[in-house]
Amino acid sequence: MIKRIGPYFFLSSLLVALILVTACTSSVDSESTPISLPTNPPTEAPKPLSAADLMAVDEFETLQQAIDVEWDQFHADFDQWRATLSNCGDSAVRDALREFAVSFNSVTEQARDLPRASATRDLAETVIAAAEAEEAAFRQLQERWQPNSSSLFETIKQKRTDAARAQRRVMDLVLDLQEELEEATDPDRLQAIEDLSTALEPIQDDWDELHDEYADLLQETVVLDNLAFLARLDGLVEQLKSILGAIDDLSTTDATKDMIEALQEAAEAEQTALDNVHSAVVQAVKAEPETGDEPATPEAEDFDERVAPLHEALEQALKDSQAALKEVDNTIENALDGSAEEDLQGVEDFADGLESLLPEWDAFYEQYNEWRRTEGGCNRTEVLQDLGRFNTRMTEIGREVRDLPQSGYLLPMYKLLVEAAEREEGAVRALRNSWEPFTIDAFIAAERERDAADSLRRESSIALEELRNRT
Repeated sequence: MIKRIGPYFFLSSLLVALILVTACTSSVDSESTPISLPTNPPTEAPKPLSAADLMAVDEFETLQQAIDVEWDQFHADFDQWRATLSNCGDSAVRDALREFAVSFNSVTEQARDLPRASATRDLAETVIAAAEAEEAAFRQLQERWQPNSSSLFETIKQKRTDAARAQRRVMDLVLDLQEELEEATDPDRLQAIEDLSTALEPIQDDWDELHDEYADLLQETVVLDNLAFLARLDGLVEQLKSILGAIDDLSTTDATKDMIEALQEAAEAEQTALDNVHSAVVQAVKAEPETGDEPATPEAEDFDERVAPLHEALEQALKDSQAALKEVDNTIENALDGSAEEDLQGVEDFADGLESLLPEWDAFYEQYNEWRRTEGGCNRTEVLQDLGRFNTRMTEIGREVRDLPQSGYLLPMYKLLVEAAEREEGAVRALRNSWEPFTIDAFIAAERERDAADSLRRESSIALEELRNRT
């Protein structure tokens, strides 16, 4: 029996087919067409400022503009002041040291040009050596100087002390030489020496004759007996007494005193030696035996043993007196030959040269000492005082910044300005505490903080302008 398919079965089958077709179509469409996502709602426009807020912005802007004027003036004054510190830089110091080395060379050259007469040659060498030592110290300072190094400056100080000591010693010697040579060229002194020279001529002739006779006596000893020898000695003793008397009768002045005393001393020593020989011969004569035998002669062995040492002493005394006579002759000749006048002129020329040199030397050190006192024109105390004043001004600017309104919309701008002020305040304070002459590191750090502060100030101004546009 064939069963009939009812309408419900057909409808159900059709519905399933439609669902399958729809599902397939949806699957294909999902791969080719993107799904649209919901979009964010539009941002709400900034709320316009109220009248009260706008008044607060106006007040903040007015105060900020006043502070900016003061801040910018601070920067201008600081930059202008810093431009005056050119002497505090490393290059300025090196330039100054180079100039000092060159300048001192002129002092050395002037020292080398000092007159070098025979009387002043050693004095000139002393001054030149002192100048050259100082010049070498300045060259080392120029070549080796480093900031915060004092050892080379201490060397300069020591060389200056040594040179000053040498200068004083030379000046004292110059004065002594001048006094001595002025005395040596005094007309009265020269006349006294010339008179002595004239009076000494016969004395010297007699003395030379005595020495010649004694030499002859020694040659004739072998042919003379004791009595003949003694007689000749008696004559020599009397001659020497006469010579000594003539010396004692010489006119003594300050110019001749030393020479006369030298001759007296030599004559007395010769007299003593001659008396000793005479006494020995007298004793030998007395000791001769009274017999008919041939008398003993002076050359007998026992006589020689006693008298030989006395003859040696007498011969030495004769040599000493001859040397004394020669020295007196030389002194007289030097005094009268005009060399003292030449030496005096040489000393006076040297004194004139020294008188011209020493002020130049001192003037150089006046400049150098002033440069050192002010640290090369970079007065440390004055700079630190200026930095203290700048620090006070920046602190006042910071106080004014912190007094700005900071409520509501103004807080971001306020914070930016406070940070800017604090950074620059700290930079100026650190500069005051760390600054040293001839260095630039502290300024570099201050410049970096200043740039950062200026950037924050610009951000604050831009933010304030944007806030004002919300009207």
